[in-house]
Amino acid sequence: MISQQAILQEIEKQLQHAKAGNVTASLTAIKALCDVVLQQPDLATPTSQSVAQPSIIPQSTPTAEEDGANGDSLFDF
Repeated sequence: MISQQAILQEIEKQLQHAKAGNVTASLTAIKALCDVVLQQPDLATPTSQSVAQPSIIPQSTPTAEEDGANGDSLFDF
């Protein structure tokens, strides 16, 4: 199995070749190297990130209803 670090080093080399002017061939090589990494199940599996659930805080005081002002609507002025 090819190490992920070795593939990343080769991608960096190909990137330097692309910057030097051989863009099409270098990008094709980079794409192939990326495909190799993505096909290796132990290297391609991203670490799971926990997503914070938004907390719902109940409104402690009821909304004041004074002659059409301060209602729940954005348009109540």
